[in-house]
Amino acid sequence: MIDRIGLIAYIENYGNFSDLEDIYTFFNKVKDLQKKNPEVRISHVLEKFQMHQKYRIIIPRQVLKKSHADIEILTAHASK
Repeated sequence: MIDRIGLIAYIENYGNFSDLEDIYTFFNKVKDLQKKNPEVRISHVLEKFQMHQKYRIIIPRQVLKKSHADIEILTAHASK
């Protein structure tokens, strides 16, 4: 999905590392919802985020852990 919408290319050209952490946080939140309910639909995910916005519930940013493996993945992807 990330490749399909051109997200990495957009961040490389216009974003910063904080944007990448926000996306990482978003996808982890979606994965958590999917773990709780494997049949979850995108409409439910969007409703959850709308509720967070409506009630001003902050989703804490998950910081990317810097490890050798992460560097290899980011480097390999950037070199395409």
